[in-house]
Amino acid sequence: YTAKKGLIVNSGKIFDVSLFGGKVGVFNFQQSQTVWTNIAVSCANPESYGVSLLNSHLKLASLNQLNMTKNFVVSAWINTNVSGIVQPVFCTADNGVCLYLDEELKITATYGGTTVKHVTTINLGYWNLVAMRLNLQENRLSVFRDGVDETVELDKTKIVVNTSAILYLGSDTNQNFSGVVTDVRILSRLLSSDILTVLTLPSLSRQRKMGIVTLHLTFTNKSLQDSQSSVQVAESNTPSLVPVLVSGYLHSLRQKLSDLSRRKRSLSRIGGIKHIVTKLERKVSEGARSTSRARRRKRTTNLREEL
Repeated sequence: YTAKKGLIVNSGKIFDVSLFGGKVGVFNFQQSQTVWTNIAVSCANPESYGVSLLNSHLKLASLNQLNMTKNFVVSAWINTNVSGIVQPVFCTADNGVCLYLDEELKITATYGGTTVKHVTTINLGYWNLVAMRLNLQENRLSVFRDGVDETVELDKTKIVVNTSAILYLGSDTNQNFSGVVTDVRILSRLLSSDILTVLTLPSLSRQRKMGIVTLHLTFTNKSLQDSQSSVQVAESNTPSLVPVLVSGYLHSLRQKLSDLSRRKRSLSRIGGIKHIVTKLERKVSEGARSTSRARRRKRTTNLREEL
């Protein structure tokens, strides 16, 4: 900031739990003898809220309005202390599209009669990132828990989905989610295989410009609406907003995703090396067989000459 030109540099709000402090300054690019003054830096913990859905739910919109008629991704951070019952996270009233916790606390996804269940259970009393992805091009339905997915193949001949059905957050109109939900995201287009990296981004401004984001509910400023979306959320029984702190879990999840990404790259390199070794072994084997045949022909020729 300068008195003559006013504001020059403003990073805006940056929520990045991977940054643990350090020096703050301004870079000068080939500008010698530059003096900066009146640099103001503020750092405050943003107020984060989640919606308690114990006796209430949110009515989002129809699948058509949410652009969930083809490929889509839905995700949310969830926290519950209840087990032994079915707890819907995202569901239509007819259960044609549903992401829910089963009685064993395993996150499960259903689409048009096809169901996929995660093999692991969520942690009671902790924040868990859950997601569901539909890929009609590859006929796949996937469910995610903290960066790990389970995938099944869709049977297109059996898919029956009412795209006019309303999607609810925390309910299927018969049962409710017994806990707190925050950072709700609905993306109307397929992402890269590194889907969880996008789902843990603090901001989705770039994805909004790409037309990917249909709805993003962060409940900041104690609002139940997404100010940048045309979708209007309706509430039932006035759900309460409670302060939440997921940054610690988010940081540990990002570290886990980073480790998974490194492992995938290592496995990919190992797979490439194995492929090369296999090709070399095949060539050596073919060469050995050719040599063996040549030796047999030579022996046969020598025997004929002796006879």
